[in-house]
Parts: sequence; structure tokens; C-alpha cells
Amino acid sequence: MARFNRWQNHLLLEYLATLPVPRLRGLLMAREGAFGDLLSRALVRDLIWMRRLEQVSEVLHPALAEGLAQVDFSAWRRERLNVDALLVAWAARQGPEGTSGQLYWYAPERGRVVSQPLGLCLTQVFWAQGEARGRICEHLAREGLALDLPDLLSLPEDVEWMG
Repeated sequence: MARFNRWQNHLLLEYLATLPVPRLRGLLMAREGAFGDLLSRALVRDLIWMRRLEQVSEVLHPALAEGLAQVDFSAWRRERLNVDALLVAWAARQGPEGTSGQLYWYAPERGRVVSQPLGLCLTQVFWAQGEARGRICEHLAREGLALDLPDLLSLPEDVEWMG
């Protein structure tokens, strides 16, 4: 699923790169529909999960990614690619039992360490990515822009950038 989500995000980024800069800027800055917010929130959510999965703080702090797509789209794009690569690398390090066990993390809103089954957490990560891309595609469609992302059965096995 990490490779699939990386591929889907790559297709989304390729599509956004084809838009004329004024059109992309207009989408990012428009408050109606909050397209830039959708992009930023998807990145924030993935940054939070990567910090939990890796148990390190080397990834961009999620608070710094709030509104990043509107302020600096190039920086947002770099972080999106970075988080996708980290998630693929994390998934590759997991063995056959990689989704068993518990995931523990400190939840500041609760003031304590919490845990959930790792498989459940991963389901949430990948479901949330797909849901976010769906909302992004819906927004683009309302703007008259057509982005048709293929499904999991279309995942290429030998794309160079996926390595």
C-alpha cells in the first residue's frame, strides 16, 4: 500500500505540474473549497503518522506543514515526496510480521502514551491518503479539471522512481 500511495501521489503531483502557474496559484489561494488546505492537511496527517511509525523526529514537524501548500508549493511538493519515500522505506523494512503488534506513541492531547494495533494504524494511514486524494480530485473536477487516478490493479511493478 505504501508503494501504491506513493504512485498515486506522484500522479497527482505530475498533474498539478501541468497546470499553468496562475491557475495552480488560484486553486491554492482560493478559500472556497480550500484546495490548498486539502493538500496541506493530507501532508500533515502523513507527517504525524511517520513520526509515530519511525519513532523519530527527523521528519518535518506537522505544525510546520499547516498551510504549506498555499505559502510555498515547491516546499510542500518536496515534503510530499519525502514522506512518501519514508513510508515506502519503512514498509520495506517490515518483515512478514510487520503489521502485527502494537504501535505506541505519546499523545499530547491526552497527556500520556497510547497504543493501537499496528495493522489498524496502517489501515488508517492508507485509508486517509486515499480519502484525501478523492477529495482533491473532487475539488479539481468542480473546477473543470479532470484527474483520473487509476486503481490498485494498475500499479506498475517496474517504475524507476518507485525503487
